[in-house]
Amino acid sequence: MSLSVGRVDYNILHFIKEYLQSRGLLKQDFLTVQGRRKVEYWSEEQFWQDVIRSERIYATCQVKLKEFSLAQWIPRAPGQYYTSEARKSRNHAENFIRSRSRDQSRNADYVVFDPYGKSEMVKGGVGCLRLTQKQVGNENLHFLCATSSGVTHKGLIVALRQDLYEKLIADIEQCGGICCDIFGQVRYWSDKDLLPTYTPRNIPRMYIYAEKIVPLRRADSNIFDVTAAVLFRGEVDGEEGTFFVYSHFNPAKRHSLDHTIEQCVDWMEKSYVKGLYGGKILTDFDEVAPRFEDVSFPVKALMNSKTDALEVLDMCSKLYGGQPFIDKGLVESFVSQVIAERSTGTNITIVREITVNKNEGDTYNVGQAGAVGKYARSDNNTFLQSEQKRTLADAAAEIQQLLKQLEQTNPTATEHEQIAYINDETTPSFKRRVVGALQASGEAAIDEFILENKYLKVAKAAIKGWLQPGT
Repeated sequence: MSLSVGRVDYNILHFIKEYLQSRGLLKQDFLTVQGRRKVEYWSEEQFWQDVIRSERIYATCQVKLKEFSLAQWIPRAPGQYYTSEARKSRNHAENFIRSRSRDQSRNADYVVFDPYGKSEMVKGGVGCLRLTQKQVGNENLHFLCATSSGVTHKGLIVALRQDLYEKLIADIEQCGGICCDIFGQVRYWSDKDLLPTYTPRNIPRMYIYAEKIVPLRRADSNIFDVTAAVLFRGEVDGEEGTFFVYSHFNPAKRHSLDHTIEQCVDWMEKSYVKGLYGGKILTDFDEVAPRFEDVSFPVKALMNSKTDALEVLDMCSKLYGGQPFIDKGLVESFVSQVIAERSTGTNITIVREITVNKNEGDTYNVGQAGAVGKYARSDNNTFLQSEQKRTLADAAAEIQQLLKQLEQTNPTATEHEQIAYINDETTPSFKRRVVGALQASGEAAIDEFILENKYLKVAKAAIKGWLQPGT
């Protein structure tokens, strides 16, 4: 088997694995640390070393990031840059340098890797995304990057409430970022929410939920380095394959003559992908302002909570050109683990999972179990936590959230208008899933999942409408 053919599947799988992890930011069932320590960090590297090499971060009730810069571009794979596997990939990329040049005016070396080298660098932790506002539970959050170096793919993700975001965004947009002290709480997901990988990796997906931000000054506009990384299909060394490409830009240089995002995008698409390899870009990196036309897997679709597993699988298939692929089973496993929505809106309980909190004594947070505790025992139990009931629980939570949103924008909406709003804001695949679950469980099953009675009548009316033929 040739090298390029072997890399095609690996690159697509790596992309899907890392790309889908970003969807985890939308999860409502995050875990929060319940320890007593307060830890201060002056560098992103120090933070990630604690995450990777010790459990210090898990005994921390509050984190302070001292003199970090906040920027809009978050790392595509937070923390990956600092793993030993990532360092090996970046070192291996040195074997695939296409050209090297020296800019005397800037006293800087410029290296351009071929597609094999670019792909190794992306696996080494290079690459960023920009996201729009997201609703997580009952809050609207903005996910930004906190970086001590200015290199955003090395940083960590910080979630800002709307009020904090509005106070800072003008300076961030004007200067590329703002230097500040950040006080917050760690939110993360359990190891079972991590996807399988080809190499050992022990970085949990996490972000800092900002409780307080103290602006210090505008950040130095020269420090920022954002890497835009996308997947493309093209002909390399006489064989068609799928590879990564990335380039750099500085978000503070919006009005300069070089190093802008527009130049970065233009170079990747026209000079590198089309010009050198006759290729086509398949993915995007910017949800706020999509940069490429007709991509197979846009960020906007991935980060839309209404995009379900079937739709994600269809986009994954497009990365393979719509052709049958031998890794279909593994891709389906990736998708099912990440896209499957949880049924709870709390921050610790996970269905059918027992979590032991390592504080004094034993604390058990239980989704469903026959017996819990150090010496507990339970036999011959039958649990009825079916997939259909989880689907209905998800549907109820989604419908309730939609009705709450409508109350804010149109508090006098009639029942007919409420039902119309639900129908407009839910996808056909969502409706099909709910109908299938309701038919299997019985129409009365939805009653137990609508938590607030004032929404029950409208929710049942909307769902009954989906049961009618032709809807």
